[in-house]
Amino acid sequence: MPLESIGSLLERAVRGGYAVGYFESWNIESLQGVIDAAEQTRSPIIVGFNGGFLSGHDRLAGERLSW
Repeated sequence: MPLESIGSLLERAVRGGYAVGYFESWNIESLQGVIDAAEQTRSPIIVGFNGGFLSGHDRLAGERLSW
């Protein structure tokens, strides 16, 4: 479930004259990096990820994400 609808996010971006990036991640580390960067810069983003890695037992880093 989105924290905000894409429609309202993009409407605000058009009115404000800025872009909203979409970032696709294939592992939890890259997803966490994208989210960390967006939070630090207070930038809106759209994220996607391949959830197949969540069941991998060989991952080195634990998740820091909440639904």
